[in-house]
Amino acid sequence: MKKLVLFAALGCAVLAAACAPSSSEDRGVRVAARTAAEAAEEAPAEASPAGRQYALLIAIDRYRAWPALKKPVADARDIRDILKERYYIDEVIELYNAEATKGNIIKTFTELQKKLDTQDSLFIYYAGHGHLDAASNAGFWVPVDAGTDVYGQENWLPNSQIRGYISQLKSIHVFLASDACFSGDILNTTRALPGQIDNEYYRRAYALQSRQVLTSGSSETVPDESEFSRAFKVCLRKNEAPLLDPVGIYNDVRLSVSATTPLYGTLNQANHQEGATFLFFRRTEGAVRSAPAPAGEAAAVPGLAAEIETGAISVYSDVAGSVLIDGAETGTRVKAQGTVLVRNVPTGATEIAVRGEDGRITRAASRPVVRAGRTVSAEVRNPAAAKPAVPSAPAAREYAPGDVGPGGGIVFYDKGSSSGGWRYLEAAAQDAGEAEWGLYDKNTDAAGTAVGDGKTNTRLILEALRREGETGRAAQLCAAFEAGGFTDWFLPSKDELVLMYRNLKLKGLGNFGDRLYWSSSSLDAESVAGRNFGDGKLAAFYKDSPGRVRAVRAF
Repeated sequence: MKKLVLFAALGCAVLAAACAPSSSEDRGVRVAARTAAEAAEEAPAEASPAGRQYALLIAIDRYRAWPALKKPVADARDIRDILKERYYIDEVIELYNAEATKGNIIKTFTELQKKLDTQDSLFIYYAGHGHLDAASNAGFWVPVDAGTDVYGQENWLPNSQIRGYISQLKSIHVFLASDACFSGDILNTTRALPGQIDNEYYRRAYALQSRQVLTSGSSETVPDESEFSRAFKVCLRKNEAPLLDPVGIYNDVRLSVSATTPLYGTLNQANHQEGATFLFFRRTEGAVRSAPAPAGEAAAVPGLAAEIETGAISVYSDVAGSVLIDGAETGTRVKAQGTVLVRNVPTGATEIAVRGEDGRITRAASRPVVRAGRTVSAEVRNPAAAKPAVPSAPAAREYAPGDVGPGGGIVFYDKGSSSGGWRYLEAAAQDAGEAEWGLYDKNTDAAGTAVGDGKTNTRLILEALRREGETGRAAQLCAAFEAGGFTDWFLPSKDELVLMYRNLKLKGLGNFGDRLYWSSSSLDAESVAGRNFGDGKLAAFYKDSPGRVRAVRAF
């Protein structure tokens, strides 16, 4: 099971600038070469074995001659940790700071040309300085030992040379993510993205050779505080689908950055086949290693194959929601009174359940026994749905702020219609307790502030707390909170906290204290957005301060 996906983390390549660059706040400085006078992106059991998955991470923030950068190495290590924790990967190759010389980068690519096989995949991530020579329109990576003379270009690594190394790799898939300036000159940008991304798209696309590129910007300066890396990490962390491709990442990242314009495309002159794609495979408990295939069709996709015997389950459900196999998300959704086929289920007795739109889990009455190559059936019945429908049954109840919600809390927001699985927000009837926010002096990706961001923020915080070994923090109190039979409570975002104050506290509802209440919206390594419910002030509060915790849920 360990071999599923391979990321190759490479990045654009562009060297930064004129004589002696002076700004430590930009990853690239655009300088045209001038004269002295002018100075200054489902296989059957018999399918072929899966290839190995590799990740190459190159990041530099402490240069010998160029201005220092703040976070490239930290970002690369975060990406490494996310890949190891959430995705299938066989081997990570890392070149940071002093190791990322021009010679070592070339040596690494040369070794990969010998090491990678035709079924393998490579993800490359590069973060550091870049430069575009306006006189030749040539882009460069800036290795750690690069000189600063714009004419001598000592130890600069041309984009064209990187493209040459990638074009000679034997691996079927390469995905380059570049967090550096001036990276657009080595790719064919694409605007005609696939119209329908489904199993058939993945099945065909994964069988072709791909050379894809996602960059933080083209011929523009990329800020030292990288929105691109932050959005890239958030996308990898929040993804719950079993498969994630560069198109999906691009669509997520481009909506999350404003300082630059991310570009997605294919690598120029590097043997990319039209319609091909690289894939990330998310780890799931009990997940089966296989390539996607449309219903009723077995896909013999090179590089992916089932590693254990599997069968399929035809699931009928009274309720709409996500199908769970042995407690793990499958990525398959079923409509109310609908039937779906879940493929590649490990053999043996299996628990089937559906997580409804309201967060409740309904389980099948029996545990079907899955046999290799066979399809069995399971039914998820809602006891309430077993009664005959009454033609004159009233419409679903509508709520207004101040009403008691399904979880016994108080409704404080109605967005007018249901979308994304929810319409209302309710706050618990009492505080979950008092706690520090946690993760002091540590950056997190839980930075969403809008209504609807609290749930995602909370999941990201919980993952970070688990990695750091911290307990008893605000988000953990929410995750452990249970009321009305619901366990899907979370820490509100900044804007959700504002609505809770306006619609409940100011109206004397909710039994709030005149204290600091936490939001889930992190501002930086030290502070978080919070609100003093005594004087109503919204401000930044230190993460190691004590604060009250009020859990909320969406329904």
